[in-house]
Amino acid sequence: MFESDSEILILHLENRKSVFYTPLKRGERIKYTAFAVSKNYIIFGATSGGLYIFKKDPCSFWQLIPSKETAVTSIAISSSENFVAFSTNKGIVCIVELNENSNGKLITRTQDLSNYEITALCWIEDNAKLILLIGDNSGRVSSLKLSFLFLSIYRFSFTSWN
Repeated sequence: MFESDSEILILHLENRKSVFYTPLKRGERIKYTAFAVSKNYIIFGATSGGLYIFKKDPCSFWQLIPSKETAVTSIAISSSENFVAFSTNKGIVCIVELNENSNGKLITRTQDLSNYEITALCWIEDNAKLILLIGDNSGRVSSLKLSFLFLSIYRFSFTSWN
């Protein structure tokens, strides 16, 4: 059952099509391949490797975070909405820090799973650390721990379980 404070977003693409597809008009070969929704954002990953970020209220395009990676296959937004993780079709996982005042900043990129297809990304937040759980097509779950040292300096550790 739904909790009383939960929100449901329903889009009728006929009405919202111009908002979501306007950023793609520059490159007609670019297509959306993944998406994630949070309280304030709708984020689409694309065949170009970029992330297209839209604010929900009002529904408007906010920014493009370009990437030199291949097509995005999965996206996860942290509950604080400060970080976005995404995976590519080559098994690369990246974490981007969102900042209201500037473009998103890539803070880590791991190729540790480059021989696998990433099937799931999930954030766990615990006090001063974030853990990104990464599931792959072999049934393995890996974790990428993001610890906050101070200001915007982070430490990462990667663990994998079979």
